[in-house]
Amino acid sequence: MISIRAFRSNPDFAELFAHVHVICWPILWWKLNALYSWWRRAGIPEVLYTVNAWGCISVRYAGTAADPSLHRPVERTFRDLSDQ
Repeated sequence: MISIRAFRSNPDFAELFAHVHVICWPILWWKLNALYSWWRRAGIPEVLYTVNAWGCISVRYAGTAADPSLHRPVERTFRDLSDQ
């Protein structure tokens, strides 16, 4: 488990601890560890979540890896250059 001090000092999670009341920090710490372990185990690249004032986390969206062929340009097609 990651310590509560490590989460609080991380700039990505510092706002969460400012949002949650001090009494509920252990709940937030427990839920962040659960979210982090699930995220690493599932191999999900992006997770969108919300945190309420009590420290409970709700996962709103779990993204999958984008298909690299989506960003490839469309192949051009040419007609035959003949006189017929």
